[in-house]
Amino acid sequence: MNQLALTINGTPMDKPSGIPDSGGTSLQTIVGNGLTIIMVFAAAFALFILIRGGIQWTMSGGEKGKIEQARMRIIYGILGLLLVFFSFFIMNFVLGLSISHKCKPLVSSLLTPK
Repeated sequence: MNQLALTINGTPMDKPSGIPDSGGTSLQTIVGNGLTIIMVFAAAFALFILIRGGIQWTMSGGEKGKIEQARMRIIYGILGLLLVFFSFFIMNFVLGLSISHKCKPLVSSLLTPK
């Protein structure tokens, strides 16, 4: 399917570049999109924990126990965000499972169906 069913003055028009022929989705695309969605939810959850810790600290009223609990919640939220961001970079640059598929090292070529 190199040509569309469109002709202008008898000249057939070529299909635009970047449009797949089969319409199927590769395993690499499915895994990449799935991991990206999981990372978005994980980042949103870590931000929620971070904000909740900040609110808890503000509402602690100076009680040592509540302040310590809020501080730990903020630390866990920051660690969660760092974990999500590092996982995202590892996924994109080492495994090559990004949505744009700009980098395709050996591992991603193994995931592509033949």
